[in-house]
Amino acid sequence: MGRDAGGAPSTWRRAPRRPCRRRRWRWTGERTVDSLLNQRGFPVDVVYGEADMPWPQGEDWGYGPPRILTADRVRAAADALEDHTPDALTEGVTPTDLAAANIYPTTIWERGEEADWVAAHWTDLAKYLRAAAREGDALLLWIT
Repeated sequence: MGRDAGGAPSTWRRAPRRPCRRRRWRWTGERTVDSLLNQRGFPVDVVYGEADMPWPQGEDWGYGPPRILTADRVRAAADALEDHTPDALTEGVTPTDLAAANIYPTTIWERGEEADWVAAHWTDLAKYLRAAAREGDALLLWIT
């Protein structure tokens, strides 16, 4: 079997090199965004992912192993963004509602803080989803 210039077997196909996009959130933002998206019927699990990956058993992944959104599901999420604007995400939701639903971090809602900051997280995630969809990328989601 021949080898290519990089030393890999010539039958292997190399993926084109693209920059890796990374996005880190505060844990508090993830839980709240996920809850509000579920309440609004968002069609894709953009916080925790939808498909399991074949990771080694017994690994300590923190809050569970990484999960994936396929490129098709990333596209579906990007397509659904128009119906799920940042303002619509928190519209009519009060801190009392979030505390009563036991949405982490409950101490924030018990103090009466508004959920406006959640809209900023959603705005950032929406930009990220659109960029990934435009490039045809899948997403690996991992909460540490």
